[in-house]
Amino acid sequence: MQTRDEKKIALVARQARMTNKAVILAALAAMGAASATVEYSGCGDEGAIESCVILDTHNKEVTSTDATVEIIDVDCYGETKTQAVAIEDALQDVAYEALGANFGDWQDNEGAYGTVVFDIATGALSIDHNERYTSVENTMVTM
Repeated sequence: MQTRDEKKIALVARQARMTNKAVILAALAAMGAASATVEYSGCGDEGAIESCVILDTHNKEVTSTDATVEIIDVDCYGETKTQAVAIEDALQDVAYEALGANFGDWQDNEGAYGTVVFDIATGALSIDHNERYTSVENTMVTM
């Protein structure tokens, strides 16, 4: 059960994620992008962003961008600060936050992999998440 402080911090973090998502989507739209895809993978208590690709409206990769955005960072006490970061860093930060909020310790044990897609047309952030696990099936027969 969450304490009152934990609930407050979770609410502040959620609001920051929503604001950051909107800021990123607006910046991507201003660049002429149609979407951005962040791929991640992890296991054994380690996880990382594998790639970050921005596509324009012709489905071509946007390879060089000096775009920066101001995003809100929330510390473990619920305190916020605004910082200017490169668009790619902002995409990764929001992807990590979304993964943590929705899938907790996704990188632990056998881990997980997937993609986080920022869709400018719909304004959506979608996560296609795949969890890895080990399965054991036991059969005992006595005759």
